[in-house]
Amino acid sequence: MTPWFPTIGSDPSWGIVASGTVAMLGLYLHRLTRNPIPCLIVLVSGFWALETIIISAGEPTTGPIQRVAWSCAAMTVWLSLLGALNARITDDHPGHKAAGSRLLVLVRVAALLLGATAATILITILSMQGIYALIDLIRGHPALRYRDFGFDDRGLWAIGFLTAATAIASWSTRDRRLPACLLLALTALAAWAILLQPVYRLRPTGGYERTPALLLLGFAFSGILGITAIVARRRARRAAASARGMGNATPSYPCIAAGATILSVLCLAITSYHLLVPITMNPGGARLAAGVLTTTGAMATLGSGILLRLRWSPYLADATLTLASLTLCAAMTTFIPEYPRALADRYPMIFNAIMLGLILAAGTCVFTAQRLTERGQSETPNLENEHIVSWLNRFAFFNAAMALVAGGMMGVWPSLPSIAAMDNSLSRVAAGTTAHVALVVVSIYCSRRVRRGSFHALTVLAILATGAFVIARVLPFASHVG
Repeated sequence: MTPWFPTIGSDPSWGIVASGTVAMLGLYLHRLTRNPIPCLIVLVSGFWALETIIISAGEPTTGPIQRVAWSCAAMTVWLSLLGALNARITDDHPGHKAAGSRLLVLVRVAALLLGATAATILITILSMQGIYALIDLIRGHPALRYRDFGFDDRGLWAIGFLTAATAIASWSTRDRRLPACLLLALTALAAWAILLQPVYRLRPTGGYERTPALLLLGFAFSGILGITAIVARRRARRAAASARGMGNATPSYPCIAAGATILSVLCLAITSYHLLVPITMNPGGARLAAGVLTTTGAMATLGSGILLRLRWSPYLADATLTLASLTLCAAMTTFIPEYPRALADRYPMIFNAIMLGLILAAGTCVFTAQRLTERGQSETPNLENEHIVSWLNRFAFFNAAMALVAGGMMGVWPSLPSIAAMDNSLSRVAAGTTAHVALVVVSIYCSRRVRRGSFHALTVLAILATGAFVIARVLPFASHVG
């Protein structure tokens, strides 16, 4: 590959020396004339240096589109550094304020356009890889073997450049919109790095097995969400202390709630998939995978909950409560024994664990809503508490209804034509009956506390589901129990 700007001689390091000399000349001319035009020489020479550095290290990209993305990302870093340096020089030398302001506007607009171009290309490539991974998950094996669209480990450099440029711009400009961009850049960086690993791999004995790549992706997303929540809470506390001292309102960070909602929904989708299609990690087994899934859900729930307290968002509230429910379900699946290994034999136990987790979530939602209602009656009415109580009651019904669906799946499981196991052992009947009785008890508790007809109907259906579960395992599907 030949560079966009020629190098001097056969050694690319001559290009770095030449670009440095031109950059020093441009800065000197800018200091004398206070004209932003000589700084364009600095931009060109800086980009020349970056090109020659990568050329000396090897081929950075595989195609022209990927090379455009890399070049735009590298140029964005250079522009961000130049903008930060120019802002610092302007602050230190007030006489250069007019020329520095013109240059700063030029640099920021150019960085925005180039960064948006690189981000569009990289997100498109990452989305294509995500679609191919989804096709592999649906088919159960690598469906497309030839995927030459530029998704490789060298794309991490481009996303890394964009992330660095966003961090530099956020630090130098103090723009409260940039932390949301930095959050999305870190998310894309983690997704690109993990999706480099295949979703399915070939066993030594033949056939394909699923890798924990998707599980690790959810763990990375939840970690990013947790770190974002911690940083946002620390900044909110500092801003609140400053506001008390200066009498100003506490500043907010736009789009952080939207970015956190996107991450929460991604964690939610990954957690739901691994609950229904569990994976066995070697070494460690299914319980280790369930533990990692529980940790992922807990970190995502805590992170989104902290951000929700800082700024209320109905979409983030939905994602947070759903994540909390699925985290309880994942925690219950850690108690499932390692054997049997066949999914046809394990699914009734998985449904049982999910049912218990949803029942616990429904009872917790109603209990928390009642406590908030009692606190609101004894104190000054709070509109935010009323919103939270309404959300909790709604999710209590949702969790109880989903628990009823899981109980219905356990009831009809032995009668499915593709299932050979009767699921009528004494331990399974005892565990399933216990879960159904717990659903009836929690439904009665919710009906008495919330006093809605929907919970009354749910209680009747839970009683019918309990009877259907027992009958399905006695006659005419089994001649004995135990």
